[in-house]
Amino acid sequence: MSESSSRMAQFFEEQERLFRRRRTNYALRTENMLTETYYVRHTSELAEMADVIFRAHFRLHNYNDFLYLVHRLEISAIMTCSNGSRFTDEVAFALVVRRMAYPSRWIDLADLLGRDVTQLSRIYNTMVDWLYSKHCHRLESLDQPWLAREDVERYARAVYRRGGRYDNCWALVDGTARPICRPGADQRDYYSGHCRLHVPKWQSIVAPDGLIVNLWGPAEGRRPNCFILAQSNLIARLRAKNEEWRKLYCVFRDRGYGISDVVQRSFKGADLTEEEKKFNEDLASCRIFVESGFGKIIQYFAFDNYQQNNKLFLLQVATRYIVSASDELPYLCLWIRNSEVYL
Repeated sequence: MSESSSRMAQFFEEQERLFRRRRTNYALRTENMLTETYYVRHTSELAEMADVIFRAHFRLHNYNDFLYLVHRLEISAIMTCSNGSRFTDEVAFALVVRRMAYPSRWIDLADLLGRDVTQLSRIYNTMVDWLYSKHCHRLESLDQPWLAREDVERYARAVYRRGGRYDNCWALVDGTARPICRPGADQRDYYSGHCRLHVPKWQSIVAPDGLIVNLWGPAEGRRPNCFILAQSNLIARLRAKNEEWRKLYCVFRDRGYGISDVVQRSFKGADLTEEEKKFNEDLASCRIFVESGFGKIIQYFAFDNYQQNNKLFLLQVATRYIVSASDELPYLCLWIRNSEVYL
């Protein structure tokens, strides 16, 4: 046998071995796909869950509280995804609450809710978009039925009793930042030297009972609080509400902001008098509930604080945070009792 014929025979033998290896691997993968169960399509029996298990999964005391939230959020009985698949209101809201309650993979939720991984992703995205379009106005506008003058006056009395020094201050303004993955673009815009992270920033007004009255954002992480205040046009909106309430009300904020007739802040500087120091201490005690408002969002919806999955240009980072803040309102109505402390 010539040398060329020998090389040709070796080549064909090698190709035959590669073909057999690929065929074996394909058979093994096919067998695994047929035998392994990635999900079981079943009806999720949420009503039969024990209260302890229900609270561990959904951060709610029991199934009755779950139905109360579904009713308050006015979720349709049957909803449809973009591909035409239909799902019930209970499955949709259970998926959103469970997904946001704590970082988890889709495969971990498949057995709990009895849906395919791809279908769970579609249901979740559809539900988040629906909640945003339906309830985002509750945080973007100050024209709310529960912000009448009687309610604002009640808030002002609560702040004054807490040590707010002003009898017309009814809420506190503060900013917060949520960590995200380092974006592939605009890294300088979203990097905060104060947090030493890439973050979008938010500004909110929090009432003494823990309710987030207004939420504005997101803004780039490099922006200071005074820039966010100017962009949100908050001062003009508060003045317009004062005309409606026919009384001069104001809000408190920290030293990072300026001062105006509707916004007051603590004293700045190193050479403060004893009275000014006492004023700052009293104001610091009042700021507990504004930090509590931000903390409750992360307490109920820890997924918003999961930096590894907060991919700015890939996922609904901003929309999801607004939905979390919106969903926090009925949560507070259920079992957060800050009103017993401050009101």
